[in-house]
Amino acid sequence: MAKAVIQTKNKNFDIIEPNVSFTDLSEDRFNSIVAACRDAYKMQHDGELKYFKDMAAYIKKRIEEEEKGTSGWHVIVGTNFGSFVTYEHKSIILFWLEHIGFLLFKHG
Repeated sequence: MAKAVIQTKNKNFDIIEPNVSFTDLSEDRFNSIVAACRDAYKMQHDGELKYFKDMAAYIKKRIEEEEKGTSGWHVIVGTNFGSFVTYEHKSIILFWLEHIGFLLFKHG
């Protein structure tokens, strides 16, 4: 008799280290942004967020709520993209969590 293969969705997202390509952030801002992106990645993995654009919207809303009164954050999430952007001092990060890239920058 064949045994059924059980797929589990158990994955520890807290141990996934960000592969940082470029950053110009303070340590506090870096940690809050990575935490927001990890949460969005977990939500996507669990089926709460379906598309990368949904992940980007969630991250943008969360970052702007945490920094009360600030706006102008741009968030790009995907697996294959390039960029050339203008940003405010100490307000940009490009990193990867496994195969998903996250570009966040503030402008305007």
